[in-house]
Amino acid sequence: MGQARLRRLRGEKPRTTPRLAERDRFSSVGDVVKQPALFAELPEPVRATIGDLMTHYIGLNRTDPTGPACGGPLLIHENGSTECRAGCPGELAVLHVPEALQFCTFADRFHDSLPEQSCSWCDHLTNPLHEQLVICPGLQTDHNDGTQECDLGTACQAPNGLHSLARTCGLFAPCARC
Repeated sequence: MGQARLRRLRGEKPRTTPRLAERDRFSSVGDVVKQPALFAELPEPVRATIGDLMTHYIGLNRTDPTGPACGGPLLIHENGSTECRAGCPGELAVLHVPEALQFCTFADRFHDSLPEQSCSWCDHLTNPLHEQLVICPGLQTDHNDGTQECDLGTACQAPNGLHSLARTCGLFAPCARC
């Protein structure tokens, strides 16, 4: 039986989740996690923090499916420290939606989210790796078979990299190709 159906049977209201429109969803952390080679290059404290956050949020979602959630941004620094810039009760107190997770070098994308902490990644809000990133303006589709495709086809500007827009194939069911 699905989680949503169980909640309805128990009379619980679903979690109010502050989600961006699908076309606006972007997580710098999520994009790196999807690429094992890039994830392996992250400092150990950052990899550990990401793993701990994911485990914690899965647990929060299972134990309190109707609890509060935060849309972030939740910034992750080079030393593994975190800071949520949305004014929520805390990084571990509430679930943070996937697009909330951002590396601190992406803080400049959020108007009033300048880091309070400082690390070598965000001291000047510039990172040589960030400057080298090529972000394709096309729409990336992540298929159930693990492949990805860009709607720009051969004109894709980042065939193995970041896309400004992404979606999951079929969202609740696989697409015709899968």
